[in-house]
Amino acid sequence: MTTERSRTLRHPRTAPSRRTKPAHHDLLVQFLTDDLNRAVDLGIGLAKLMRNQLHQEVDPLDEGRAAGDRAGRKSMTITIRWRFSRSMNRRTAGRDQSIIMASAAFERFRFSFFEDKNSARDGLAIPALSQLQGEEAAQAEAMLIGLLPDTRAVIGLGILRSRRAEPELTRMFEAEQPARRKATGDEPWPTDQLVYLAKSLWRIRPDRRWLDAILGVLASGGDWQRQMAAEELRGVGDPVVVPALIRTLDDSEPLVRHHAARGLLEMHGLSTESLDPAHMMYRIMSDDAARRERGKQDILAAIDGRPIGEPWSVRGS
Repeated sequence: MTTERSRTLRHPRTAPSRRTKPAHHDLLVQFLTDDLNRAVDLGIGLAKLMRNQLHQEVDPLDEGRAAGDRAGRKSMTITIRWRFSRSMNRRTAGRDQSIIMASAAFERFRFSFFEDKNSARDGLAIPALSQLQGEEAAQAEAMLIGLLPDTRAVIGLGILRSRRAEPELTRMFEAEQPARRKATGDEPWPTDQLVYLAKSLWRIRPDRRWLDAILGVLASGGDWQRQMAAEELRGVGDPVVVPALIRTLDDSEPLVRHHAARGLLEMHGLSTESLDPAHMMYRIMSDDAARRERGKQDILAAIDGRPIGEPWSVRGS
């Protein structure tokens, strides 16, 4: 007997399971079951509440009807179903909105403007930001306003033409003026932010004062500041910038001349997508004076008589 009992303890007589399910599987099944039960209970509870409410509204109207009046009962049933469906739709609308995935353009914008450590080198995702519409554009605007005074926010708010940000950008622009006037000697002007602010404000509400600020940097800034000013003037469809860009074709820095040439060509509706080193906008960069002059004359001939395109503040380029 003792031997039999020991054998039983060592080898309990229980039927082995054909498939042992993991513990987490059972927990998941239980969770889904409980969630379904809660949803059913909620639906039943709502239906009862609405049924009682409808009884209070319908019964006085049905006092004169016979107890077997099926038409009245059918109408009440349809009303209950309609009200229940509408109530459930309202309850789930908020939850459905919260799980909608952001568009690919919004994700590119968010990463580029807020996370990418190489955005200054590789460039911001301007095309992605330009694609945003509706609620995503409004959300991007709020995010960028919160990022001010960061230069990325200044650029982005200009792309969105944010009227909400205009007062703050104007205040920042005014604050940059004293800093520039105090710069003396060989110390470079802190004009980067000034140029970006002027460009964004021009996009939001075109005004000559914003162009004058950029043109001032183009005329008397350092090498890097002049190059940046020439870049930011590209596509500004205002005749006032044409003489300044033509003068810049004789700038001492090759890249400044290049961006001035591109700006003139684009402003007059001409393509600048060529990679041909013999193209006039590359020849203008040459160290050889004769080659450079031929490039300049070709540029002037190309834009001669051509109308200036629509301002990029309207066109969205």
